[in-house]
Amino acid sequence: MPRTTREYALRYAEQALNDLERAIARLMRLRELYGEGYEKYQQFCDINAELINTARENLDIFKTKYM
Repeated sequence: MPRTTREYALRYAEQALNDLERAIARLMRLRELYGEGYEKYQQFCDINAELINTARENLDIFKTKYM
């Protein structure tokens, strides 16, 4: 049975959410690799993880309300 456009859109949204969660996990792994003396690098990872988390939350809201 052919899929509808909505089914494809939901699948793509789920894939994007998984990609964003993976990106956050990898940024946290990078943060752990930088130990003492690399506070600026750790801060960079924290800021980017927050930005990605905000994008993930917004996509999740969009998916539940409009898809």
